[in-house]
Amino acid sequence: NMAIGASFAGVRSLTATSGGGFCLMTEGLGLAAITETPIVIINAQRPGPATGLATRTAQADLLFAIHASQDEFPRLVFAPGSVMETFNTVKKAVFLSEKYQVPAIILMDQFLVDSSRTEPDDFTLDDAHHSFLDTGHDLSEPYLRYELTESGVSARKLPCESSALVRAAGNEHTPEGLSTEDPDMRNQMVRKRFKKLPEMKKQMRMPSVFSPESRFFLTGWGSTKGSIMEACLHLREEGIDAGWIIFEDIWPLDEKRLTAVLENKKMILVEGNATSQLGQLVRQLTGIDYHAAVLKHDGRPIFPEFIIDKIKKMIGH
Repeated sequence: NMAIGASFAGVRSLTATSGGGFCLMTEGLGLAAITETPIVIINAQRPGPATGLATRTAQADLLFAIHASQDEFPRLVFAPGSVMETFNTVKKAVFLSEKYQVPAIILMDQFLVDSSRTEPDDFTLDDAHHSFLDTGHDLSEPYLRYELTESGVSARKLPCESSALVRAAGNEHTPEGLSTEDPDMRNQMVRKRFKKLPEMKKQMRMPSVFSPESRFFLTGWGSTKGSIMEACLHLREEGIDAGWIIFEDIWPLDEKRLTAVLENKKMILVEGNATSQLGQLVRQLTGIDYHAAVLKHDGRPIFPEFIIDKIKKMIGH
């Protein structure tokens, strides 16, 4: 909530927590959504429910992150798989959160957060971060913070930086930012917020695919990336025709583009949860089901040897 307030005042804002803290403050996520205030939230997942295994790792918050908070609204969800990807993903999340005025969630986990790794010196900050703020000062009409636009994105001004009166409300509101319970206005505001989705989907990358003609594909997201890739290469050295499919951008995804990428591919999900949450999400979006799953939910990381052993038993090798 403090980060939302800072963002409303014009400061680029990010807050980091674990799954428990993310769960606790989901009402704040809804506040960012209805006030269309940019914010980036890092969720370093750990096993639950409740305190669970407080110092261990998990990948069980994916579906929760996509649907967290009351009601429905657009948001961005990412899952970097390495140190360098985390650096670049945070930059992208801040940029897109400000561009579309939506919350962005970055799913990490205890294993990735605690990892130490040497990376090439490619941590470039580029030029000054582009600002999407409206800095105009001359107003002939009242400022409409939530103006109904074709894109769903309204001009965002900062309070006290011009003669514009900037209003924000946790209640449903009019274009001026005044609370309302008018049913027609409610419908218009819901449609306004969801108008952002088509352009948001265009910004999200499809999963990376290695050896697209393989017999089957180890499929995962987040910190399992390195282990999946290493396991896949070892399996190929032993004559087992394996490829990989790795997701880094999670939500929202373009259903047609994703279907084209995954069509006719036999997926074996590799996830740190008990219910193959990525597999459920893919099935929901595309109708494509996964063939099998290698799951681990004891709070320990998924290492390549674990994947290789499970796959060999699965295929009878």
